Amino acid sequence: MPYQRLIKLRDDLLNHTNWPEGFEWYWDICQKCAMGLLARQENLVPGLEVGPAVTQTASILGIRATEASFLFFEAFIKDGKIQSYRTITPEMAADVITDWLARKDR
Repeated sequence: MPYQRLIKLRDDLLNHTNWPEGFEWYWDICQKCAMGLLARQENLVPGLEVGPAVTQTASILGIRATEASFLFFEAFIKDGKIQSYRTITPEMAADVITDWLARKDR
């Protein structure tokens, strides 16, 4: 099934009991956002900056880097500005994934 690992990540964003011990969510830091969660679950060192983190995430998920960039960064830009970092929740990241997957199924 395509996007199986992405679906698992979405589900894990909604179920914090699946998070690695000590993982704390903070969207502004690549190691602590959805990309960092994914890398830790794969026993990899999360990328420290957006570019390397996006490349790593795309590789794990089997999607293009442009798709990973949208899912984990660009989707949170509204009217040319990034939403307040502290207001971006794991649930919001899961919603972006859900919406993206729904468009892919069309």
